[in-house]
Amino acid sequence: MGLIYADLELVSAEDLALARKGYIKKQDIKKENVTALVPYPLNN
Repeated sequence: MGLIYADLELVSAEDLALARKGYIKKQDIKKENVTALVPYPLNN
């Protein structure tokens, strides 16, 4: 089993829907960048 890092951007789906409908501004969409440690199988 190996490990890799993945950089992810988490975005609020509800905020995206509200922004598309014009209820909130695009800059008000909640977002968070995270780094995750992800296991993956090694094939020997």
